Amino acid sequence: MRRFVKLVVLMGALAVAPVVALSTGAGAQAYPPSACTVGTSQVDVTPGQTITISISGFAPSTQVNLALDGQALGSLTSNASGAGAATVTIPGNISPGTHTLSASGESGVGGTCDPSTTLTVSGAAAGARRVSACALPRTGSDSLPLVWIGVAALTVGAALAIGARRRASSRRHIEA
Repeated sequence: MRRFVKLVVLMGALAVAPVVALSTGAGAQAYPPSACTVGTSQVDVTPGQTITISISGFAPSTQVNLALDGQALGSLTSNASGAGAATVTIPGNISPGTHTLSASGESGVGGTCDPSTTLTVSGAAAGARRVSACALPRTGSDSLPLVWIGVAALTVGAALAIGARRRASSRRHIEA
C-alpha cells in the first residue's frame, strides 16, 4: 500500500510540474496608464479631404507629431491642459481601405504616448464621429493549453497507477 501511495504522489507531482514550470505570470503594466487619445472629426474619408484631428492627455505645451500609416501628416502643440486640435488633409494618393492615424508625443503622466485610431478611405464621407484609441492592456496569459497538458498528465498518471495496482494484485493472487 505504501508503494501505491508513493506512486500516486509521484504521478501527481509529475502532472503538476509541467503546468508550474511552463506557466507565465501576467506582465507588468505601466501605472498610471496613459490617458492619451487621438480622435477625428470623420472616420470615413476620401483622398484630398480635410479633417480635424483632436488629441488629449498629452503633456502641456508639447509637440505632438501626426502620421498616417507611418508617414508624417504634420504636428501640433498641445495646450495647457494637454489637449489640442489640428486640421489636416488626407493625401490625394492614398489607397482605399483602412489606414492607421497616430499621434506621438510626451504623455501627461510621464513617458511617451502613441495613441492611434483607424480611418477608412472610401468614396463617401460619413457623419462626424469621435474615435478614441484607448485599448485595454493584455494582463494575462493563455493558460488553457497548460491546463490540457496537466489533465493529460493526470490521466496518464492515474492509468499507470491503476495498472501497477492491478499487476501487484494479480501477483499476490498467483503467489497465494
